[in-house]
Amino acid sequence: MIKDSMLLLRHTGNAGGFRIRACVGQRNAVHTAFSPLLAWLESRGETEALTSLTIGNTNQGRALLSIRHIKRGEQVLRVSRELMITPNRLPSCVEESLSEDVNEWSRLALFQLLHKHAGKASPWEPYIRCLPPLRGLQNTVFWRDEELELLRQSNVYDQTEHRKTLISNQFDLVQAVVNKYPELFGETVTLESFKHAYCVASSRSWGVEALGSITMVPFVDMFNHDSSARALLAYYEEEGYAEVVADKDYNQGSQVVITYGTLPNSSLALDFGFTLPDNPHDEVQIWMEAPSGDPLRAEKLKLLRDHGIATDPFCDGTESGGAWFGLREISSPAARGKGIPRALRTFVRVISASTTKELEAMAEDAKRRQGRLAQRPLKDGKEARALKLLLDNIEQCVSSHRSALKC
Repeated sequence: MIKDSMLLLRHTGNAGGFRIRACVGQRNAVHTAFSPLLAWLESRGETEALTSLTIGNTNQGRALLSIRHIKRGEQVLRVSRELMITPNRLPSCVEESLSEDVNEWSRLALFQLLHKHAGKASPWEPYIRCLPPLRGLQNTVFWRDEELELLRQSNVYDQTEHRKTLISNQFDLVQAVVNKYPELFGETVTLESFKHAYCVASSRSWGVEALGSITMVPFVDMFNHDSSARALLAYYEEEGYAEVVADKDYNQGSQVVITYGTLPNSSLALDFGFTLPDNPHDEVQIWMEAPSGDPLRAEKLKLLRDHGIATDPFCDGTESGGAWFGLREISSPAARGKGIPRALRTFVRVISASTTKELEAMAEDAKRRQGRLAQRPLKDGKEARALKLLLDNIEQCVSSHRSALKC
């Protein structure tokens, strides 16, 4: 049984770290706005989801709280396959009208919009009603231009612009279908409402290998994130259910948490709309690029691409010649030699080359080393040149951030 389980990888989710304001030990202490959701789960036979947890108030919002003492290794939540919302749950007429370029998050967004329009006639209405309302998300794609401008020196700015462009392009792909079926979607699906539904989907979906798609899981998406947690959702294909197992003991009334992954604050802000003050997985992103005036620029970028190191295109799809790389503090004595990511070392060594002969030598060395490009330190002072290039770039990034903070 255990060998058939598949871990579900969290794409996005809800802010965590809340301090409990009211302990919950009985059903009547539940967050009143979510009482219909719990009744709906029970009516669907999802009783295993309600034996250990309920939805309670915190000083910053809702959370899943234990209704009994929970021991480490004990199942705290279990839901059936029938409760999991996959992108193929759209009506056949809608599905047949959609382009293959419409991604899974867009299809989940359409699912929400369709059932929101149906209102109480929808069998999913209690769940849809509990999703964040329009303008209820804090993801950076919803920030005002003047707010986002404060992040211009960060990769979050570029990522946000890319995400906004992606969502806009996806809306262009689905707009004709939405307009074709006003009886299903209504007359008021705008880019703003689609963007909201898209971000709800991306922040509450899990990738499930056994299902071959992402999925939204009602009630499970109420879990808050804790960077120190190790609990995840596991799916058992043969049995047809997903479960969460406690990674530590919980007292009655305590908030039960999981992890969305080892995510830096930049990802948390973009995908979930929150950051953590003491995030152990936080990192600094630095931008490295082959200068546009470099006569060897095209050769360098081709060499990098040929060995699986891609650059990040601009929002309009044009070549930037550069990429973002994460630098994370390493405090463990066992982490010797892991301070500079391998891809960054390779990138810097390649773009520091001053002749075609150097690039050819790197390519030949990569052939001898099973395709591993520029994995060894350069010789004859070239490694110092590469590291100096990296250091100068880091100092420039630090200076730009300091200037931005003073504005």
